[in-house]
Amino acid sequence: MITSLPVVQLLAIVSVIGRGTASVVRRDATRRLADIKCKEYSELAKSTYIYCSPDDWKTLDFPHQATLGRKQLNYPYKFEVGCGGSLISEWFVLTAAHCVIVQGKPAPNVVRLGAVDHEDPVCNCEADFSIERSIKHPDYKAKLPFPDIALVKLKETVEFTLNYRPACLWSSMNLNFNSVFATGFGATQFVGE
Repeated sequence: MITSLPVVQLLAIVSVIGRGTASVVRRDATRRLADIKCKEYSELAKSTYIYCSPDDWKTLDFPHQATLGRKQLNYPYKFEVGCGGSLISEWFVLTAAHCVIVQGKPAPNVVRLGAVDHEDPVCNCEADFSIERSIKHPDYKAKLPFPDIALVKLKETVEFTLNYRPACLWSSMNLNFNSVFATGFGATQFVGE
């Protein structure tokens, strides 16, 4: 099911939906909610991880990286890669709206976490989560670059480990770095470029 909501409501949903009930987070007046949740998520992940051999530790570099795709009912082991996204809570993945509204194809039905290479699985650290619904930005129009954003709500919660944990949202006004990493699965350019 695809729903359309304003961005403020999209982000508010992420912060209040937890195991089906609303949760109250006490805010420290000097810290942003994003910073508080980032610290909470990293502390939760320290206690457990799914074992990968030392050769496979590159899977731990980007534990927020998600892949949206499709599993066929008759072939449950076949995974068709669609797009990338970022895990942002135990229930939600942030992705592009064009990834959840695929013209002429069925929408993704699975989010895969822990994958590095879908053609040649590096280790058995991957886990698949069924998609409950997708929420696209209400102003999204196909083939336009903005506002190409959506949330994907998972049917089950993600247990955070060293292998899977949310991306921390940037909360500073200062950009004090010279380079960034871009990770993902799917197209590497905008349509027509």
